[in-house]
Parts: sequence; structure tokens; C-alpha cells
Amino acid sequence: MQNNLVLDFDGTLVIENSTRVLERIVFNSYVGKMPDAINWIFFGAGSFYISALSSILGRVSRRHIDWRFLIFLRIVGGHTSQRIDSMFDDAASRLTLNVRLLEDFASNDRIMIISCGLAPMIDSFVRRSLIDAVLLKGSKFTERSSGKISVELLEPRDKISVLLGIPKLEYVTDDRKEAQLVAKNLKRSNGLSAHVSEAGGIYRVTGT
Repeated sequence: MQNNLVLDFDGTLVIENSTRVLERIVFNSYVGKMPDAINWIFFGAGSFYISALSSILGRVSRRHIDWRFLIFLRIVGGHTSQRIDSMFDDAASRLTLNVRLLEDFASNDRIMIISCGLAPMIDSFVRRSLIDAVLLKGSKFTERSSGKISVELLEPRDKISVLLGIPKLEYVTDDRKEAQLVAKNLKRSNGLSAHVSEAGGIYRVTGT
């Protein structure tokens, strides 16, 4: 009997970080003030300061979410020539499918995806790439006609809570720490034996 295969998205099923790709596309349609300064802060040498601020916000709030993206939306949101949610398809078209990884799991009937990335963009990529996959959980993004944006970003512990409920789990990610944390929680919460293996920078967690 096959294990239930679950893949991370960014850096695993696709090569790129999908949110960073989206940020660049969104910025290209930015029509607000100080575009050069914003470009420097998010995409130039100033990105160090955004990384430092994101790290501080994570420690203070104890929430390990994509603070950089929230800061970006706070500055750029509402000042673009088109709605951000209309750019998901464009961003999805620029992502590269990890074909080699899929070949390793060609015998699996269906692939499940769980990610802290934006669910609408992941769904768009799955439709475009015509792979047999279903998104279990991703970050929510809603843009109303008024231009108001609502975002509900996942953090690693949200992913783990979902993974713990999947029997015969086989989870694949490019994040070593996340793989180890999933294995630790499988042992502690479900009393299962969990093994972590690595090949080419991809980590596989198998629960038995």
C-alpha cells in the first residue's frame, strides 16, 4: 500500500519561492510614491534591513510567518495599476516545475501539497502544469473590489498540525529544520516511527 505523499511547494515542487516571484511582478505595476526607494529596500542592497525587521517581528510576535510579504503589501497594496489577485496567473507561469522530483514519485496515484505560499497562486500553477495534485492547505489571499486586501499567512506549525492527521505520511520538503520538526512531532504526538532521509537538498520524512 502506498504512503500518502505530501509535497512542500516553494523550493520543492517548484524551484523558486513563489511569493518572491509575485512580489517582483506586483512591484512592476506599482504606481505609488518613491518607487526607487522601495526597489532598493525589497530587491536591492536594502533587503538586509527588511530581513532584519522580519526576524525581529517574528521573535516579538512568536509567529513565524512571511513578515517581509506583509510589509511589502502594506507599502505597495492599493497602489498598483491592476489588482494583485489578477497577477497570480502571471506569477504561476514563471515558476519552474521540479520535474526530477516528480519522476521520483511517478508511481504515486496522487500528490498532495501543503505550503505557506499563497493558495490561489499554487492552484493556478497546478492547473497550468496539468499535474495530478491537490492543495491541502495554503495561505489565504483576498482582494475586495474596494482594494482592501486580507491575508491569512500560514506558519510551519499550521502545516505540521495538518500533516499529523495524515496516516502513512510521506512528506517532502527542501527545509531540513521543518523535516526534522515534522519527524519529531510524528514521534511525540502519534507515537510513530519517523525517518528523515536527504538527497540533493530535498528531505523526505516517512512515518510508519
